[in-house]
Amino acid sequence: MAEYRQARKMTTARQDRSFTCFLALPYELRRKVWVEYLQESTPLVYRFRIRYNLHSRVRYTEGEFYSTYHYAPQLSDRVVLSAPVHHYYGSSEWQNLVNSTSASRATLTTCQESRQIALKFLPHAIPFRRLPVCWTNPEANADLDEPADGSNYPEYILHYNGARDIIVFQDATWEDQEAVFKISQLQNRVPDAFMGMEHVGISIRSFARGHRSDPGGEFSSYGVTRNQCACSTDACRDACRFEPLPRFLSCFPSLKTFYIARVSDDGDDGGDTLTGLPVSLENADCHCMDSLDEELTVDRKHSWPVIKSADINRWCVVWDERTGCFPVHSRVELTRRYWRAKFPYYKEMKHLDIKFIRRLDPGGIREDPDVDMVVDNAVAAKTRKEALKYRLHSILRVTKRLLNR
Repeated sequence: MAEYRQARKMTTARQDRSFTCFLALPYELRRKVWVEYLQESTPLVYRFRIRYNLHSRVRYTEGEFYSTYHYAPQLSDRVVLSAPVHHYYGSSEWQNLVNSTSASRATLTTCQESRQIALKFLPHAIPFRRLPVCWTNPEANADLDEPADGSNYPEYILHYNGARDIIVFQDATWEDQEAVFKISQLQNRVPDAFMGMEHVGISIRSFARGHRSDPGGEFSSYGVTRNQCACSTDACRDACRFEPLPRFLSCFPSLKTFYIARVSDDGDDGGDTLTGLPVSLENADCHCMDSLDEELTVDRKHSWPVIKSADINRWCVVWDERTGCFPVHSRVELTRRYWRAKFPYYKEMKHLDIKFIRRLDPGGIREDPDVDMVVDNAVAAKTRKEALKYRLHSILRVTKRLLNR
């Protein structure tokens, strides 16, 4: 009898939370409700890895620690996007992506009316898969008969708004950028997933290495060696003819803004200065006035937007590097010092708005993948006291989680 009463209470509670008159509302009001629900989860930063058939690579040289390749695309090759999974964040990346897209997925599947509204609000789609790291890699003894389009793995569809959301390609290396352009050129069309992207970024790790076709090249830096290109023309001095970045970005017909992104922290991203020491960015406040007396109250020069990363559950700040508000990553500084002084502000890319995007670490917290960042800069960790309080709160939360296991 007690169990029956408890079940009745739970049923009544569920009924109290339901709103059975929703369909009786005018269409305009119902539409506003759906749109408001969708707006809670946008805009977002979505990260993907660029994958393609590695069996089409031709080996140039084989060394003790590395091999050099040249990519020769086949007609059957396709650009496949894969959800990034890194050891630093582990499986939480996928779960965070699932959670951050719950509103859009619910609206797309509730009814025909909500689906039509969602498709207008999220008019673009990205098909992607969860591919293993060794997919089509002959060095990892991958199956030679694997389909070059990854069709033997489940396909997922991400609905997004190309005018609002940012798509960041994680670890899009020099070779990956070349491969995308070569496949698009061979197929005489760009990948369908690229058509609606107006805001595209490349992770800072993508600029860790340069052209690999020269066995004697400096693999630890971005660019090419003097043996490969003497850069004798003015055009080549502006943007080297070997560099694939301008050609890669030309594969996005709707592109308006290009980002150099530092969203994830995988322990191998260098630092913010030429010393290579990492510096946590605690809030999105303008740092132009940091050289003044801390006790002096001044108005900040700039106000930068923040946007949440879908798969690591972190807030990120978007800013214009030329204002000098935030430190520039050491890889960018070294590239400008030793290879191209104008990187990435090339003449071929002058039609693009170039921005930087970086993850926020309130209180200097870098190691907790479960921390949910605050957006309001008035609440963010501005003082050491608040930072310590935030850190203690995080430790207590992790302790409780461990005790409940």
